Amino acid sequence: GGERRRGHGRHPFQPRARLLCTDHDKATLKNMRYNVSEQPRHRNVQKAVRVERMDWSLESLEDTKFLLAVQQQFGPKHHSRSPSAKATVPQENNSTEQEEEKDNVYQDPIRLVTHLIGSDVHWGEATLDPLSSIIASFKLRNPDLSVILTIQERSPNSIAALKWNIEEKVRFGLSKSSLLLTTSSQHSCSALEGFSVSVRDVIHNHGENVMSMKMVEC
Repeated sequence: GGERRRGHGRHPFQPRARLLCTDHDKATLKNMRYNVSEQPRHRNVQKAVRVERMDWSLESLEDTKFLLAVQQQFGPKHHSRSPSAKATVPQENNSTEQEEEKDNVYQDPIRLVTHLIGSDVHWGEATLDPLSSIIASFKLRNPDLSVILTIQERSPNSIAALKWNIEEKVRFGLSKSSLLLTTSSQHSCSALEGFSVSVRDVIHNHGENVMSMKMVEC
């Protein structure tokens, strides 16, 4: 048979990235879901963007519902096992079967996340501990994760304090707020040796408003 040619009609737009937008405020979540639902159907935004509730408590990263949402959004679409379920590998001599079974062993859904992006999420002492803790926990669970935060410095040394707290919690796994290393994150410690947070100045231009911001990355 000959080569099948594609028609020149309108093809659906296929997003190149998948996003999981989070917040803990009900009104904000409702607004985000509305914005997603209002996008043109042919843009396939509803397939690429998902909205889920998440606060900055460490318990949120152990919540089965949230982990399942992460797994469904970023994992293989045929993989629907609950994050709380763990497969066991039978002790058999058939190495091929063992390798296939190993592929089904539970993996932390946080390892599927490639970027953690936030905008204007730091408001001084009130957010210092929870924000630094959740970022450190993400990094301990997934050292390959890229964190990018754009923040307006509202008080002197607030960004420096955030940088120091993230570094301390990642380096030692324990913080003043009792951030504990989980079993799933212990193997990541060696990959985080020499860990540091970088901060640089950026300019945010929004119409006539120009703001000096800080870019926090790790």
